[in-house]
Amino acid sequence: MSPNSNGCANKSSGAIVLTLLRKQRGFYADLSKLAQRQRSLIASNNTTGLIALLGDRKKLTDSLIQVGKEMTPHRKDWPSALAALSPEMRKEADSLLVEVGIILKKIKELDEQDARVLSTRKAKVAEDLKGVQTQRTAVSAYASAAAPTNGRVNRLDEAS
Repeated sequence: MSPNSNGCANKSSGAIVLTLLRKQRGFYADLSKLAQRQRSLIASNNTTGLIALLGDRKKLTDSLIQVGKEMTPHRKDWPSALAALSPEMRKEADSLLVEVGIILKKIKELDEQDARVLSTRKAKVAEDLKGVQTQRTAVSAYASAAAPTNGRVNRLDEAS
C-alpha cells in the first residue's frame, strides 16, 4: 500500500468515526426525548403508553449497540482514528463526545427519578392490597360469627 493510499484510508477512517459519533449523538438525543416523555406517562399512570415507549427505547438501544460494534475497530486504535481527523473534524468529534456525555448523564438522572417514583407507587399499591386483604379477613370473620347455626334463627335473641 502506498503512503497516499494509507493516508486516504486514515482520512476515510476519520470520516467514518465522525459519522458514527454523529449517529450516536442522534440516538442519545432521541433516547433523551423518550426519557422525558416517559416521565409524563408515569405521572399520568399510562401503562399502555409506557410499555410502547419502552419498546421504542429498546429499538434505540439496539441501534446504539450496533454503532458501538461499528466503532470497536476505531476505538482499538483511538489515537490513530483521531489523528486521521482534520483539526475542524477533531473539534467536532470532541464536541460530540462531550454532548453525548451530557445527554447520557441527563437520561440516567431521569431514569433514576422515574425508578424512585415507580418504586414508591409499587410500595403504596402493596400496602393498599394488604389493607384490602385485612378487610376481607375481617368481613369473613364477622360473617362466620354472625351466621345462624343450623340455618335456624334464635327467636329469643330477637325478642330482647
